[in-house]
Amino acid sequence: MFSSDAELDPGLQQSRKLGLIQDPGINVSSHGYRIQVNEVSADASRLTIAVKVTDRFGKPVLQGFNWEQISIKDERGNEIGLGRFGSGNSGVDVFTYIYKGELTSPTITVESRIDKIKETKGNWKFSFPVDLTQADSLTTVDELNEHYVTPEGLTIQIDKLTHTPSGVKFELTTSLSQQARNKVPANMEEMQKLMFHFEDEQGNIISQVNGMHSISMLAGATSKRTEQGIHWVYTFIDLPYDSQHVKMVLDGYSIPEKSEGSVVIYPSRLNKENAVFSNSGDKVWFNAFKITQDPDQQAAIAAGVIENQEAKSAGVVKIKGKYMNIANPAVDQWQAIDDKGNKYPIEFRGTRDLDKKTLDGSFIIKGLSYTPTKLTLIRSIIDRYYSDVQWSFDLPKGKPIPGLENNEPIKYWEDILPDR
Repeated sequence: MFSSDAELDPGLQQSRKLGLIQDPGINVSSHGYRIQVNEVSADASRLTIAVKVTDRFGKPVLQGFNWEQISIKDERGNEIGLGRFGSGNSGVDVFTYIYKGELTSPTITVESRIDKIKETKGNWKFSFPVDLTQADSLTTVDELNEHYVTPEGLTIQIDKLTHTPSGVKFELTTSLSQQARNKVPANMEEMQKLMFHFEDEQGNIISQVNGMHSISMLAGATSKRTEQGIHWVYTFIDLPYDSQHVKMVLDGYSIPEKSEGSVVIYPSRLNKENAVFSNSGDKVWFNAFKITQDPDQQAAIAAGVIENQEAKSAGVVKIKGKYMNIANPAVDQWQAIDDKGNKYPIEFRGTRDLDKKTLDGSFIIKGLSYTPTKLTLIRSIIDRYYSDVQWSFDLPKGKPIPGLENNEPIKYWEDILPDR
């Protein structure tokens, strides 16, 4: 069941080679659907589970249930897993879970609350323990003490590497100088993103984090605020620093910052006379305006999320944006102020092109019910991008896991993603 996925997952290959794939023997049937779990890989880096669902005729059913109804819990019953759907190869769904913090017990529990497959309700609840003892005995930890301070005052402290049979955890802590912290809105420091990559001795990229490159061995990342700053754990399905030379290279980072960029638009003129916002290297063009029922309310009613209710109005401004910073509507915050001094929140709806750093869609001015003579649009928070960094360091040569000493280094740029 893991076999086809293991071709693209070196960590699963290694777990299988070491005999660490566990079979919990789960077989649960209800209302014509059967769930089977016969393969689980787990260690201190991640847990990967293959779930096979079949209908009454034995035909595989892929992505037929809400995968968030499978939980990973510690010995006290606390949910510790952050999951993501992996693939649906060989007639099974494969899910990978990383952990919210350090594991405190050699046993964790997988628990299912699945009560619906496709449109059929039923009971596919199950629970089973997963023993990490053997995997823990093969795990190594390398303490690191590399650090760098960017020109704008972000300190990056590299803490440690944890090498497990199915992956590698790369841990670091970031902190801000007082001057840099003054620019960041309250409670938004954790929304920063580091862009970095790992490369081999020839400069070939092994994996990239938060970048545009197609090669990524990243299974997931977690963050937690500590006294020292923000502690980050990046979990990779593999990082072969035990079998080849590997270098970490910082490419840049983004972080939310306060902004006062603004533009005045005249709504009734926009069809003939576009307005342009230009600030911090970003440009947004405004080219049409109308008052209508709030599009979000319309969509919610159409989807049956809410019942038909009194219409809420909104101003809708057509926009196109070209960014030097990160075109991230989840971070950037805008508001509109009309000629009477009334303030309105703005939300973006449309498409975002990460490669080209463009936005194409509409600004929804919530609650605006008339066409004002003019509107002042203010971007109060920007997802600032910094690329003026120059830092790299070599990872220490890791100790091979017993049983994997003679593994051939994988050429990721050829073997994993040959068509990138």
